[in-house]
Amino acid sequence: MDSMVLWTYRNKKIHENASQSIQQLSSFILHYIQEQESLLRSHPFTTRPVSEARWSPPPTDQVKVNFDASYLTISRESVSGVLIRDDNGLVMAACAHPHLNVPSPEVAEALACDMRYRSLDL
Repeated sequence: MDSMVLWTYRNKKIHENASQSIQQLSSFILHYIQEQESLLRSHPFTTRPVSEARWSPPPTDQVKVNFDASYLTISRESVSGVLIRDDNGLVMAACAHPHLNVPSPEVAEALACDMRYRSLDL
């Protein structure tokens, strides 16, 4: 947050030749924090329990494809990741892809699953 406020302050000073007093900057920061807190209250994060599961290797001379997704409710964005490893755990391929306008965590997981099947074309 601090860097965004300072970057905005810097840009106004450089590009608009406008400087702000400490009181104006403090007011801007306070308003920004209140706005973020309000957004978090009205759009809570979707969380799920952390899994204690460990990766288990595939049979000898085979690969294993793992996928997962993260989802941010407030912006409806997700990131899908796919990892392909051999029986020794060596990463053979990996990719990550962002998605916009994702309606739910379940759709985010489905997008990651779809990427898993697309990655098999590697």
